[in-house]
Amino acid sequence: MKKIFTSSMLLLSIAAFAQNKDPELTEIWQPEPRVVNPGKTAADAPEDAIVLFNGKDFSEWQSDDGKPAKWKQDGDAMTVVKGAGVIKTKRNLAIANCILNGAHQLK
Repeated sequence: MKKIFTSSMLLLSIAAFAQNKDPELTEIWQPEPRVVNPGKTAADAPEDAIVLFNGKDFSEWQSDDGKPAKWKQDGDAMTVVKGAGVIKTKRNLAIANCILNGAHQLK
């Protein structure tokens, strides 16, 4: 029993001395992410956001063939037009954090 206790204490002391006391040697400090300011109100996008639809026009959207989007705008919403086909953004957004605001209406 004394041998097990001595071995355990030896292992614990080695583990305690093996720990690095300086976190900068084991943590990544660069590059530091930049601070992104939120919008002025909860409804506003953050300052670095790419707003794809602002409720006013389809300037950031196109049909699948590259022509202007054929969907319609109802107030500040985009509405699918039957037979108008797919729309996509004009930008190639490989990595995106999409925030969708709106309502889905069934008719």
